[in-house]
Amino acid sequence: MCWNCRGTNSRGFPNLIRDLKRLHNMEALFLVETHSSGEKARKVAASLGFDSSEIVDGNGQAGGIWCLWDSNAVTIVKLFSSPQLLHLSIQRKNESVWFITAVYGKPHYMGRRELWSQILAIHDNMNDPWCLLGDFNATLHDHERVGSTNTSPRGSLEFRETVNQCGLIDAGYVGNPFTWKKGRLQERLDRVLCNLAWRLKFPAGTVYHLHCLKSDHSPLLLKLDVNQRHDPSRRPFRFQAAWLTHGDFSPFLKVTGV
Repeated sequence: MCWNCRGTNSRGFPNLIRDLKRLHNMEALFLVETHSSGEKARKVAASLGFDSSEIVDGNGQAGGIWCLWDSNAVTIVKLFSSPQLLHLSIQRKNESVWFITAVYGKPHYMGRRELWSQILAIHDNMNDPWCLLGDFNATLHDHERVGSTNTSPRGSLEFRETVNQCGLIDAGYVGNPFTWKKGRLQERLDRVLCNLAWRLKFPAGTVYHLHCLKSDHSPLLLKLDVNQRHDPSRRPFRFQAAWLTHGDFSPFLKVTGV
């Protein structure tokens, strides 16, 4: 899973992450825009239910990229990091090594130029399966932005050129087409990109846009195997309005003390 969580310091954040981990049987989690650094960041990261981590510190209340994982499920090694990306090798049990880059693009298009250069540099030395995921703070297509008269925000062309030069493929998605919302404006800022070698390695790999939680960004859930299932013991409770029409519903609430 990858999520722009807009900060990790809220009191309920560790419980939320642990619940998501159990619900989706997560092997690894990438958090961007963590707004945290130093010992405080490492203390919060240690409380989220994973036994290993790599952390790119935030700059005050800006940025920050965390990778958290279970070492009994995957082996992850940091290869390169910067304020806008964390590049790693990853190996699941009984599988070959591949590469993953977690991205948090700066909000201003001028600041993202360094990110595009770094992605191009990684591509120049990449012959193996590789995927990138995170908040790129840019869109690839005009239809990925609604609610604004400006259909082509500044910096989007450079993002498209980087994707084309690297021969990257949009991994697609299941769910809401937009991953970020502010008022009437909605955009697909968060995504998973991959090269052809990665798509051939994981032909069934599927990206799910989950519902927004505490952040205005949707979490991205990447399932490498379509047969992966949620933990059945963690099924969410859903209230059915039709229950209110049942004659025994009100007495039941009184008896159970709800």
